[in-house]
Amino acid sequence: MTQRIPADSRLGRSNAGKSIGYRVQTLDRAPFRAWTPAQETGIPGHYVAVGGIEAPDAGGYIVWGTETEDIAQTSIEPATVDMTPALLERIAAMLDGLSERILHAVSLIPGSVIVETDTAQLDAAITRLTEMAEAATALRQAVVIAEHMSGNLSQYATTMERVQELDAAQRRRLVVIDDFLQTVEEIVR
Repeated sequence: MTQRIPADSRLGRSNAGKSIGYRVQTLDRAPFRAWTPAQETGIPGHYVAVGGIEAPDAGGYIVWGTETEDIAQTSIEPATVDMTPALLERIAAMLDGLSERILHAVSLIPGSVIVETDTAQLDAAITRLTEMAEAATALRQAVVIAEHMSGNLSQYATTMERVQELDAAQRRRLVVIDDFLQTVEEIVR
């Protein structure tokens, strides 16, 4: 997908009246759009792409100049993500569910088991719970960042895939904790 952004460049009086245009490049400098003529504004040497330019979502560069000579370039910022309230609520619900599962897993460890359990096993369980808590914190930070962003559906889809990957990782960690708790219960028996 692409984004449409405004574009202009002040190339100075020495470039006034020339046939100036622009080309668009991706972040890795691959051509995205061929040379396109720009319009000079009422200020000599100030050129504008009327109607904006079509640019890559990931960002890139606008190279200003004639068809044969590059004069200046400007950066194109990446498109931002538009997180809808419904999506943010869904992510928050997933995080709340994760917190409840962690608390439940901890509550299943009886006090007497903790005293009788091998210290290495207890340390491993604490490490796993800490990793899960850190991942939950990272997800919450992602939600806060996403709330401040706006943009297009392509970036939205990428963000959702990442959230789903993080959620799947949390589920895998819960399975490990469940296995650990079962081992603890077997030791106690």
